[in-house]
Amino acid sequence: MSIQFAVVTLSVVLAIFAVVGGFLLYVYWGLVQRPTPKASDRLELDGLETAVEILLDKHGIPHVYAKSRHDLFLAQGYLHARDRLWQMEQNRRIGRGTLAEVFGESALEVDRFSRIVGFRRAAAAEAVQLDAETRATLEAYVTGINRYLALHSGRLAAEFNLLRIVAEPWSVEDVVTLHKLLAWSLSVNWESELTRL
Repeated sequence: MSIQFAVVTLSVVLAIFAVVGGFLLYVYWGLVQRPTPKASDRLELDGLETAVEILLDKHGIPHVYAKSRHDLFLAQGYLHARDRLWQMEQNRRIGRGTLAEVFGESALEVDRFSRIVGFRRAAAAEAVQLDAETRATLEAYVTGINRYLALHSGRLAAEFNLLRIVAEPWSVEDVVTLHKLLAWSLSVNWESELTRL
């Protein structure tokens, strides 16, 4: 093998690595980094009664300061959507029994279980019986989530981009469904607790 052939081969290999590396960097930036929230964002949200201050500590944990319950929960909904939208979407799909729409046949058993237990049915029945204060709190929270979705359409968490999922608006019923699912997941050790009692 001649030296000239080796140099040409090495140049081709390096060019291929550069193209593949550039493509992977583009995919990483477009799908992962671009949707990442910025710590110094200043935002005007419709629906707030007064200004809300959100401070991030050194660990990136938000601390919300608001003058009203409505503003506090609207900001909380916005922050939850900003920081945990994919987790929220997954849990909403588990509670609704629609996980297989995203993950295919492997998630059918989870969907069947959720529909048999009836997390969504129980949430629908409870949502219509909420007292006025609780309903107002949940509506403010849902408004915050939906404001985030509206302001970041097409720029959500990487999972939405990778799986090509369009995030649907949230409802009070969705939040109550998550509470039902969370209560269920926290009660799986009821037999051992009853035995200890």
